[in-house]
Amino acid sequence: MTEKVSPAEIKLIRSDVVKFRPKMLQFSGGESSFYADEINQIVSSHPDIDNCEVILTSNGWYGKTKALTKEILDKFEKISKITLSFDVFHGNEAKVEYLNHIKEYASSNSIDLVVSFCISTPLDLIRAKKILENIDLPVIYQRVDNVGRAKVNQLGFNFSVFDENVLNETCPNIKCVSFVPEKGFSICCGNLMFNDDSPYIYHKDTTEHLESKFFKRLQKLNFGQILAEEKISISNLNASHSSPCSICEFIHSGERQ
Repeated sequence: MTEKVSPAEIKLIRSDVVKFRPKMLQFSGGESSFYADEINQIVSSHPDIDNCEVILTSNGWYGKTKALTKEILDKFEKISKITLSFDVFHGNEAKVEYLNHIKEYASSNSIDLVVSFCISTPLDLIRAKKILENIDLPVIYQRVDNVGRAKVNQLGFNFSVFDENVLNETCPNIKCVSFVPEKGFSICCGNLMFNDDSPYIYHKDTTEHLESKFFKRLQKLNFGQILAEEKISISNLNASHSSPCSICEFIHSGERQ
């Protein structure tokens, strides 16, 4: 949530949650712990919430103390899993004691806990290992794409050469639909959604988006096939197009078209 979801948008989301009964609801973008009221409204609308996984992506700022951790996380009606984002873009100092407080709360409340560490350079791997060496938790390492603050601060992961393996990849969000305030529903939750404003990539209604050419294309084709369909030569690509989100942005960006 980069902007606060409006009451009208919450109504739209709740309606689609009732209609589609998703197996997972994931809340991220901005800091999810600031939006307990809005998240609870959406979660409470699910007709089969016992069979739905509710995931929060958070920077864990409240892990300063046990009391604050409990105060903040007790506000949520249901949490199945917390993904803690430890990186400079989420303003997190990655203090081990914060992790321990949240880990204790998660364990006491049957909540799965995963640490996500964003990588801008190979040196970040060393930094991550040092920070997390005494924490017995699953860790996900993610390359930083040029989106949001990472793009503004030029902190996206720099590939040295173009990685042709990306041509065989598909959208990493292929089984999901995201909602972005002030825009709408889209399969895209990355570069194209935030760096561009092409209205054909998002819709105000999930059903409309599922029927769109953009959604169906990303469901059906890998990026090499989409390049061929668009008659774009691989020679037009460079090292910066080596991730799924960056090559998708290059193909579909309104600026390129």
